[in-house]
Amino acid sequence: LNNRRRQFRCLLGTLIALGAADGVISNFLIQQGYASEMNPLLQAWVTKDAFLIIKLIGAFIAACFLWRIYQRHSKLSFNVTLYSVSLYTLLVFWSLAIVFINGK
Repeated sequence: LNNRRRQFRCLLGTLIALGAADGVISNFLIQQGYASEMNPLLQAWVTKDAFLIIKLIGAFIAACFLWRIYQRHSKLSFNVTLYSVSLYTLLVFWSLAIVFINGK
């Protein structure tokens, strides 16, 4: 694999890992009453055990979609993935800050 493709695969793995982290942290915050799910498609699943699985499946589908786009439009897909990872990182750190502020 060339270096750019390896970087892209790492970004996709990071995106999936951040999706998992977001699911775990969001689930905790919602169960503790510190947050609520803003995505109307996921609101019905928040209290269910399937919430984390749905979040993971969503992240995996997004990664597959981005990989498919990468085959024809590598620069576009790389940039969108990098942007998504950056935003997801901020979201996860924001959620972690809420956890620590509330002393849990």
